[in-house]
Amino acid sequence: MYFRLHVFGDPRLTDEAGKTVPFPEKAVLSLAFLSTRSARRLSRVEMANFLWGEHESANALANLRQLLARVKARQKELGATLLDIRDSEVELEGGSFRSDFDLLRESVPQSPLQTIQDFLQFFTGDFLAGIDVSSEPAQLWLQAERARLLSRFAASLESACTDDNLAHQ
Repeated sequence: MYFRLHVFGDPRLTDEAGKTVPFPEKAVLSLAFLSTRSARRLSRVEMANFLWGEHESANALANLRQLLARVKARQKELGATLLDIRDSEVELEGGSFRSDFDLLRESVPQSPLQTIQDFLQFFTGDFLAGIDVSSEPAQLWLQAERARLLSRFAASLESACTDDNLAHQ
């Protein structure tokens, strides 16, 4: 089965029919975070720090173990692996799902206006709107991603508004 990770507006996982699939919120946050990284894996300590902000804390690691146990159980029910959970690390397994980031990256715009249309296709709301981001590392990442996306969109708007581009549209 194929799944899609929606990261704009209401963050959620959907199945092939577009139906929302229940998945732990912190796992959705983890999927989004790993989707933005070139290295799509983190050690368990790094993941716990990102999600709970307690660097190498026993509480954060215990919370992560509980989360990963729920994710493993849910993945088994779904018959798909979204996060490859190992003894010492967690890795994004992209074969069973695509994120809005992947789809946006894969679009090959022909013009600045096409880039804007591609953005608008996915931007159904703020990036990870309403998701509980309680740790400082996750909050900093979220702010940086929102700024990066806004900057990319603004650059596309600016490019589309130049006289040369308007004359060619």
